[in-house]
Amino acid sequence: MADPTATTTTSAATSAVDSGIIIDHVTMAFAGRNVLHDVSMTFPAATVTGLIGHNGSGKSTLVRIIAGYHKPVWGSAWLGGERVDSPVTAARLGLRFVHQDLGLIPEFTPVENFGIGGTYSQTRVGSVDWKEQRRRMEDVYDLLDCPVPPNKPISKLAAVERSLIAIARAVRARPGDASSEDAARFIVLDEPTTTLEAAEAEQLFRVVNTMVGAGIGALFISHHLKDVLNLCSGVHVLRDGYHIGTFDCQTATRSMLVEAMLGAETAAAERESAKVVERRHHSASAAPVVDVKNLTSISLHGVDLTLHKGECVAVVGLAGSGREEITYALAGAIPIGFDSMMVGGSPVSKISPKVARQHRVALAPGNRLPGTLINDFSLRENLTLVSLEELSGRGSFINKQRERAKAREWIRRFDIKPDDTDYGSRYLSGGNKQKLIIAKWLSIGPQAMLIDEPIAGVDVGAVAMLFDTLRTYVAEGGSLLFSTSELDDALALADRVIVLNEGRVIRELIRGTDEITETSLLLAMVEGSPATDSTVVPSSNTVTAG
Repeated sequence: MADPTATTTTSAATSAVDSGIIIDHVTMAFAGRNVLHDVSMTFPAATVTGLIGHNGSGKSTLVRIIAGYHKPVWGSAWLGGERVDSPVTAARLGLRFVHQDLGLIPEFTPVENFGIGGTYSQTRVGSVDWKEQRRRMEDVYDLLDCPVPPNKPISKLAAVERSLIAIARAVRARPGDASSEDAARFIVLDEPTTTLEAAEAEQLFRVVNTMVGAGIGALFISHHLKDVLNLCSGVHVLRDGYHIGTFDCQTATRSMLVEAMLGAETAAAERESAKVVERRHHSASAAPVVDVKNLTSISLHGVDLTLHKGECVAVVGLAGSGREEITYALAGAIPIGFDSMMVGGSPVSKISPKVARQHRVALAPGNRLPGTLINDFSLRENLTLVSLEELSGRGSFINKQRERAKAREWIRRFDIKPDDTDYGSRYLSGGNKQKLIIAKWLSIGPQAMLIDEPIAGVDVGAVAMLFDTLRTYVAEGGSLLFSTSELDDALALADRVIVLNEGRVIRELIRGTDEITETSLLLAMVEGSPATDSTVVPSSNTVTAG
């Protein structure tokens, strides 16, 4: 069957000229499974429009279609009156991206980074004309009405300065500048405030509004709903690949957006089930295993945290909230500061991996970090690496028989495949690597386990087994603290959930006392407070954006 947009080029192109980006009945599938279902939406020119959705909603796929990287099974994306069929077309039409990681070279100066992805001014002999290059950059900064950054390597600049450099590079030139053919028409901003403090985010928003005032449209993707409502005129919501609706940001509320992202029925069912869930392990009178006051690091700014015996605590937060550092900070794996710290009932003046190990505190960093496993080691060698002392006989030689027996036991307990103790660790699947990492540390009988992303890379079939193992560890008196980007992990395991935002604890939810649902956690993550306003969700793709 032919794509219907192929026969309606004139009408779609005409409306695209007036409306910026048009998504016209787009359906996308991977391996026979639809990830976008007949999605239609508009991102008007010279306007900031939001795009939100929970993990797996289809945002990333939609953006790749807008960029021309994916060709949809059905429908089309339009920009400036032309159908976008490739990245080359998108770039020619003035579509630019500012990604979350910014894509800057840390060793380069701002003016050196300014030409990446675009063009560098050249002298008559073909070398880079740095004077002209800097003039072009300063012209864009003048357009954006913000100060030009100092001539330092990117790594030496503040986070907001780096973000503004990425935006200036995307703008490239003043719209309509006859001397430049690659000025931006539309810029996609993907989580631009993740690493910014509140004052820095406000500065970035002022620049974005100035940019829009100059005629450049913006698509703003963010989990920070307060930012979306403050910056955007309208916001589109995706859920499970469907376009749920478009909200006018002058009248929408945070809870309206959250329920649109999750679904009203899901949110209502969560609230009902939360009423009958009882706290499983922790007693407030249980002895603290870890207690720290005013913990600070690069991303943490004065965190107080206590982990009790027989308790499971989950730490959640958006990217850049400090969630990514908390387990490493408590284990002394990154530079930190604190006012006071108790581990295993004993005060410590400093914390390091060695001190943590002496107090039987184990850190399982997750399989995505280099050095977590030694790839050249076998399963046996990796599993017993942290317990060599107990396996050593006279003369400090390792008792190979005991080593193999211990490795076989933990391979069996965690159902690691293949079950060959001499199998090379580098050849394991991601899920089996994660099981190997956690098994290695549980094998030493720690009094506290700190885990970053406990089911990272684990297939669905192994998740239940891993959760049961961790529940058993806590039920037998162990203390578990884990950080996660997956709210389902917190719902499945935690007695207490700590929510971080901008490096600070903004909510603490206790099972049996507070409502711990996906809705309540998402609300706390994006705003730091429960919903207090009405929750009305459109039943169809009702367009209310102005």
